[in-house]
Amino acid sequence: MLSPVESQATGVDSSANAELAGQQAAAVAAESNALLADDVDDVLQDELSNTTTELQTLFEGFSFVSGQTELSDENIEILDQLFEVLFLFPSLKANLGVDVVEQNRSVANLSLSRDRANVIRTYVTGLGVEAYRLTVAGYGDSRRAAAQSEKSRVTLDFSRIP
Repeated sequence: MLSPVESQATGVDSSANAELAGQQAAAVAAESNALLADDVDDVLQDELSNTTTELQTLFEGFSFVSGQTELSDENIEILDQLFEVLFLFPSLKANLGVDVVEQNRSVANLSLSRDRANVIRTYVTGLGVEAYRLTVAGYGDSRRAAAQSEKSRVTLDFSRIP
């Protein structure tokens, strides 16, 4: 650092030096923060990917008693985990599809699947998830080929909120 006499001789003001040093420190800090944010984003993205994959696997076991819409204790545990994921990752939207191949009539399967979808929506939004972050649809037996071995299933995928 220049002495006051040297500063006057060179025409450099010590306050200008301090300002320049502060700007350089701020630039270094901003660059470090950007690198750290990228690392955090990578870690969060990995965590999000693992978590959503685990949750999708849990939904493979999501089931209802034949002809019923009541949530079992196991279903509630799975939906609670869905809530936690949506709470931790506010830029996510969950998309659930309910398939039913239980009744002899397509109309009855469609009605039951829609009722089940609404029960799921009511439960999850009741926990505090905004309705726009949860899409549920009842498909009845229209996706029968996808549900050949099951009488009922709930599928889950995620998308980002734009």
